[in-house]
Amino acid sequence: MKIIVYLYFLCLAVYSIGQANLDNLCGVWNDTNQSDTARLKAIHNFTYESYLFCKPDNTYYNAGLAYDFANSTGHKSNLPVSLIIRCK
Repeated sequence: MKIIVYLYFLCLAVYSIGQANLDNLCGVWNDTNQSDTARLKAIHNFTYESYLFCKPDNTYYNAGLAYDFANSTGHKSNLPVSLIIRCK
């Protein structure tokens, strides 16, 4: 019984850490004071880690946002990354 309780709290802690990381990535994307490259990296990681396999509609939308942002800011090297995430 102690092992089950220990595993429960361990899983809860791991989930909490993962959620904090996703909130941080979302915060970087929304912070316009961050550099364009950091914002693009954040939205790519956020989309890949949170939506790719469970919410394909959100993946498609966020990858489109990243593509449009990269295109409008002139970061041509990030365009293929956005398309790859969008197509998965």
